[in-house]
Amino acid sequence: MPRPKRSEQRVLLVSGSTDELLLLRRVVLDTPFLVETRRSIREAIDALAETRFTAVIVDEELRGAGQLLDDVGLRRPETLRVLIGRADVRSLAPEGAHRCARPRYAAEVRALLLERAVHTVEFDAEDDTLQMVPGHLKKPKAPE
Repeated sequence: MPRPKRSEQRVLLVSGSTDELLLLRRVVLDTPFLVETRRSIREAIDALAETRFTAVIVDEELRGAGQLLDDVGLRRPETLRVLIGRADVRSLAPEGAHRCARPRYAAEVRALLLERAVHTVEFDAEDDTLQMVPGHLKKPKAPE
């Protein structure tokens, strides 16, 4: 049986830590999201200018992380915004954003993403595969 293709829903992961990015990629791996990673706020700003993301997850240890999430909220209020930080530091997430505390944030982030993931399955008659389609159901085309 063909495997479903990933949808066009995208998540942007932003952290200066390679270990953090690898962990977050694993968290997102079995969700319907395509993943993009960036290592700085500047790179994230450039990515956000070029691509529409369903979710943006940022490490609070990056300078300007909260401001980035604020800006995303102003420009695209429907975007899921998550700030990841240390449990012993009680910084506040920007209004409307979620705050997940280290070291046990993976399950919470995954649950937030799955809650946000809206997808259906579409049959693609041309290449005989199933495809994830965000937002609405498309019926298979009738064979001619």
